[in-house]
Amino acid sequence: MTSAIVMRRHVNGNITGGIYLVDLLCLGIKDTSFIFNIPEEEFEERTNLAQGYFEEVEYNLVHNIIYAGHDFAMEYDIKPHKDFNITKFILEEDDDKIPLIEIEVGDENGEPHLMVSESYNYASALQKLKLNAGEGNYSFTIGNDLDLDDELEEDELEEDALTFDDTEEGVIDFHIVADTDTEELEALMEEQTRSLPEQFVISTELLLRQLAETEPDAIVDIERLKETKDFKLYDKKVQQWQESHESMDDQIKMIFPVLKSLATNEFNLDDQTLFGEFLKLMEKHKSEGDLSYVIAAAIPLKLLLPNLNELENSFNQFSPAVQLLITAYVATVPRESYTQYEFILNASKVDSAYPFNRFIHAMHHKLFWLVKAMHAIQKNDKEAIFHYHNLLRYSGTGGAIKFLYAIQLTNWLQNYMGIEDENEDEVEDEDSDS
Repeated sequence: MTSAIVMRRHVNGNITGGIYLVDLLCLGIKDTSFIFNIPEEEFEERTNLAQGYFEEVEYNLVHNIIYAGHDFAMEYDIKPHKDFNITKFILEEDDDKIPLIEIEVGDENGEPHLMVSESYNYASALQKLKLNAGEGNYSFTIGNDLDLDDELEEDELEEDALTFDDTEEGVIDFHIVADTDTEELEALMEEQTRSLPEQFVISTELLLRQLAETEPDAIVDIERLKETKDFKLYDKKVQQWQESHESMDDQIKMIFPVLKSLATNEFNLDDQTLFGEFLKLMEKHKSEGDLSYVIAAAIPLKLLLPNLNELENSFNQFSPAVQLLITAYVATVPRESYTQYEFILNASKVDSAYPFNRFIHAMHHKLFWLVKAMHAIQKNDKEAIFHYHNLLRYSGTGGAIKFLYAIQLTNWLQNYMGIEDENEDEVEDEDSDS
């Protein structure tokens, strides 16, 4: 397992860096995130570079390590972490210009070895090894079976492990907290080191764990979840989703700096003008479905919510992904009529809402689950809430909408469980930027 940081310096002296956790035994790009355009001192502080945990090496070595792990995992159809679609642009192109360095992958026989602390989030990887490597051609180790060096002290393990301190603001998601110990989540809530929106994501998980003690359906085992019709439909379309993202790599590379500049408002525009710039980008790329969604998902909540009606008025010109995102926002507030959105809200699956669209893939399924979960909260439909959130708990969500959803779900859980809202005063006191 290798943790690597690759940094690029801007003309203004600031640093953009990619952080990569690479498993050379099996999983490839296990985790990745980025920090964009900040002063070098702040970058070093946020990544603990000054603590001496990292060794400076030639770029070519790191490049070969990252892509050796990536390519080895892909041999068995194990996809990299979803954010590698962004952080790979911090790296050089993986071509003949980079000198090849032989990096050992797999076990001593060159075969994949899936080594995890618990099986929860890696069942899909195990299934892919069974399918693509074949029985007897891989090994699998869980939890206490790990043969750790007895001389490695517990505090050294903790130093080497990635923690939430290493996770950039806004990255925490439901699938991340689902795989985190309760004690660590409770400590984060007590210390309040994460933003208030992220605290709501953590809060939903802690409340669900508490509720699951009396209502087991609040949290569904991954193996049981994978047997559901919704998950099977999603799983079949994951490859199509991956291919769709790969096909628009060049567009993302072009538009990513623009989105970051708009999201951080480097131009010091007033809110209405800033929203207009996002809307222009969406309209410009409306024929490129996934790209228009990336733009819509990047709009900060404080801009989108006051201007949601403008997106609603243009609803029919946008791609299914953007339509699903708009519907998710609409579903957060009770209305007398949802006429424009009934074809989505009343559908049993996303394919039924868009029966003639052959470009519907896994991302659309996730967005559909989010819409259904939001709508279920408004209808106080406990069974549907549990079902769709368990799917999102496995797959994760993206964009600012997940925080709005987390607030809605936390409030519903507190009401359902008869718990007073401890965050209510904090939310009222937060400034509009939050």
